[in-house]
Amino acid sequence: MIQLPAVALKSLRIAPLAGTGSYGIDSLVLLNGTRRYAWDDSGACRQRYWNQGRARTEPCGPGSPGLAVAADGSVLISSIPDAGTRYGIGTRLAAGLCVALGVLVCAAWLLAPSNGGAVVVSARLIWLAVAALYAYQLSLILRYAVDVPCYEEWDYFQASGLPSGLTLEWLFSFRNGHRIVPTHLMAWLNLKLFGLDFALQKLLNHVFFGGLLVAIVAFKRRITGAGGAFPLFPAFLIFLVSSIASENHLWSYQSQIHLVLLFSLLALLASYQDDMTLGTELIFSGLCVLSMFTMSAGIGLSLVFVSGKIIYAVAGIVHGRMPRRRTSGLLVMDGTIIGVALVLWFRGFSGGEAPISASSLFGTAFWDFFLNVVGLGFGARVEDPLPGAVWLAAALLPVLLLVARRETRWRSSTWLVMTLTIGILAVLAMIALGRTANPALCVGPKTSRYAEFGFLLIPAMSLAWWLAVKSRIRRVTVLSLVWGGLFIGYRGDWSPVAYQAIWRDDVLTLECVEPVLSGDRCEAYEPAEELERAMQVHARFTRQFAPDPRRGP
Repeated sequence: MIQLPAVALKSLRIAPLAGTGSYGIDSLVLLNGTRRYAWDDSGACRQRYWNQGRARTEPCGPGSPGLAVAADGSVLISSIPDAGTRYGIGTRLAAGLCVALGVLVCAAWLLAPSNGGAVVVSARLIWLAVAALYAYQLSLILRYAVDVPCYEEWDYFQASGLPSGLTLEWLFSFRNGHRIVPTHLMAWLNLKLFGLDFALQKLLNHVFFGGLLVAIVAFKRRITGAGGAFPLFPAFLIFLVSSIASENHLWSYQSQIHLVLLFSLLALLASYQDDMTLGTELIFSGLCVLSMFTMSAGIGLSLVFVSGKIIYAVAGIVHGRMPRRRTSGLLVMDGTIIGVALVLWFRGFSGGEAPISASSLFGTAFWDFFLNVVGLGFGARVEDPLPGAVWLAAALLPVLLLVARRETRWRSSTWLVMTLTIGILAVLAMIALGRTANPALCVGPKTSRYAEFGFLLIPAMSLAWWLAVKSRIRRVTVLSLVWGGLFIGYRGDWSPVAYQAIWRDDVLTLECVEPVLSGDRCEAYEPAEELERAMQVHARFTRQFAPDPRRGP
């Protein structure tokens, strides 16, 4: 399966997979969003094209590409027509002008006068690199996003789901041990506004991910102040815009991960202020409740955050930094709101997919999984607990140093990095407990979707080391070593290959829709009953294969 480029291409050559006569090709597909050519093992060609939103499939005729096999086993596809081109010369010129304008603006900002000299210029250059990588991720999503459900997204079309409308029962229902209220709500809004466009939801998810990056920057400013302290901090954000979390960027269902981390980080930003007010505490508790009902990871994060807030506030009362009556009242309010939300969250909870016992925490399987999933957040792909143990120590050591020193023990900056670190570790422990309790799920610790939780330890760890090491030379040395270790771990996570693999799976699923509608079987994941209900609600991906009753004859 080969993706046609967005611009005109006359021919292409597929290099030999092996020696002549050593392999065979069952089928070959050449496609993009407007045109598809497919050859079977006998060389017969069929083409599919889209006319007024409807798919038309017919034998290849005059003007279709030609297929030939060379003596060395390579495959040559020639005479590719321009009909498969999505972007004409006008579109490409407009895109080129936008890029040129962006380069000029970035260059002007990079070279603008500053008092910081080379350090400020370096920091600006790194910020531009982070922005460019985020934009590159967006371009990959634009290229490889397919409008088709994937795995749990078929649950939207269960009888109790979207076919029944937006009901409170479905909105707050459990899905694999999670309450995913915002994800369900967005699916319903997407259906009403855009016909449930899964590709569009992936683009929106990337906006949420951008919001998470902005929240991390705000978290850094909360710790270091609004000045130019720690100017090279964005060097650690570069790893967050790698391809390691590709599943979360090309699976619209994963909005829950972006949002639970965004809501939790915003809640943390409202914490550890000596002048607690009714407004800030309502924001804190409200965001905690929102994160809990976004994904079960929000429960672990919220419990860690509220526990840290209580300890910090009680210490503030004892040390005379915070007024006793007002602080106590606000803590009771926080505890009541979050406690009631917890009771409501667990109402109807059946215990998940498999029972988890306290002894699971002391089992070898748990610790092996936990250390491996910790290591994934730092780029360690090899299934070995040792890298995870090393990075765990590197993340905890500066926090312990900050807590051990009298002068930093009760600073809000210490508690911010400490609770974020402990909160993320608690979530990773929840994942390890859940997966090791049910090994039949066959989901290992190096699964891409888990990386987004783990790599939040990177900014937390870098800020903790920046706070813990006072000497400028030692600070630069330690942070350079940490960055070098991350660079080694992430060295293989900059390729679009992971996005291409997900795209191929989604295309195979979409290829199954038409035959399944005709009553045939298909090897790809395709629940027929849910597909019928998707047709009933006129989901966008089904409209190309069957008449839309709303259009009339």
